[in-house]
Amino acid sequence: EAIKAFNSEVGSANYWVAGTSTGWLKLDLGSGNAKSLFSYSIQVNTLSEPNRAPKAWTLQGSNNDSSWTTVDTISSQTSWSNGEKRDFTLSEVSDSFRYWKIDVTENNGDGLLQIGEIFLYEGEKVDHSVIILKYRTGATSALCEAATYIEYTEPFDSEGFVQLRVEG
Repeated sequence: EAIKAFNSEVGSANYWVAGTSTGWLKLDLGSGNAKSLFSYSIQVNTLSEPNRAPKAWTLQGSNNDSSWTTVDTISSQTSWSNGEKRDFTLSEVSDSFRYWKIDVTENNGDGLLQIGEIFLYEGEKVDHSVIILKYRTGATSALCEAATYIEYTEPFDSEGFVQLRVEG
């Protein structure tokens, strides 16, 4: 049953299996419920054969269930261990779609394809080219370790915050 790949349960009786080494799963979010994604995860079943795990696939979205837009393409996913969950972050937040489909084009060598769970993580499409952050002087938390930033020490706003321009 396809619903077992989306029910948030992974176990001996909670997985989806295709009768061949390839196959696809589709999720219909319902009319008026289109969602954008920023990432997704695939988890293999805890009792599955690792060779049944997906090796190559596309993640696709649609609003009419007939014209599909490829959002992500993955290949060379080998050496899965039982129960392993792998995360895949999209290069940018996707457009909003009502239907989401994972089309597995290759597994890891078994005659059957098996997936324990698929997780879809919703996001919003925004412009990330420039982000303005505010922090109170004397803050001790780390700030954007991977980004470069310029600190503007004046003027402080009325609440004692200084603005940072983060690029990268």
